[in-house]
Amino acid sequence: FAKWEHLKMLHDFQKDKQHKLQPGITEKTFDIGPFSKMNVGPAVNAFSKATADVLDFCVDHHDFPHDVKTTAFFIRMIAGWWDLMSSRSSRYCFTLEENGNYDANIQTLMDFMEFFDKCEQVKKGGDKEQIVQSNVMLTTTSMIMQAEYYLKERGMKFLLGGRFTSDCVENFFSQIRKRVSAPTPLQFKYAFRALLLLNHMKPSKKGAYLEDDHSNSWLTELDHIRKLKLDHQDEDENVYDVLIGD
Repeated sequence: FAKWEHLKMLHDFQKDKQHKLQPGITEKTFDIGPFSKMNVGPAVNAFSKATADVLDFCVDHHDFPHDVKTTAFFIRMIAGWWDLMSSRSSRYCFTLEENGNYDANIQTLMDFMEFFDKCEQVKKGGDKEQIVQSNVMLTTTSMIMQAEYYLKERGMKFLLGGRFTSDCVENFFSQIRKRVSAPTPLQFKYAFRALLLLNHMKPSKKGAYLEDDHSNSWLTELDHIRKLKLDHQDEDENVYDVLIGD
């Protein structure tokens, strides 16, 4: 069995140590409430190759039960799949270039689908749930089809799996909600206008989704704009109020 409890064992083992074997495993990893379970960051840290390596290390050197290696294997398979499906850099992109490992990457996705489809998922109450496996199969097959289409038919040099995720959309809505938690259509329009003018898509520190690449390189920051003096009737008027139409 691949068990969630094995990650809790790792957390308990390292929580009082100054130097953590896997700093990404924290209390937030296990804060699975109605909304926090959608938080991508802790999940990425938990199901990463670094976590799998640390679990193997703890079995070999710190007397963890040997079945922890099963969990490590499961996490390593998830991590390999995630790296390709959410890639935002050339390190894990799909490309037909000589050093692109295109066939190997596609085979990785195929192997993961076969592996994941054979897994039996058991809840605490003993109920089995297979819907997530169908979703993974559909998502992975779609990515393979997109790679074939854009690289071989459209002639693109490379394809990033991360461009097909919903992170950019979710980050956009988080920017709207940060300004008005429950916006009316008019408030949404004003906030949208401000974001377009400012190119200000810096994610919230409490956001549940991954930051898109290059978002830290926007030329204009809201705090900087607020400090500028405008050639306006009232020099002290807040530029943000002008932009959103208040």
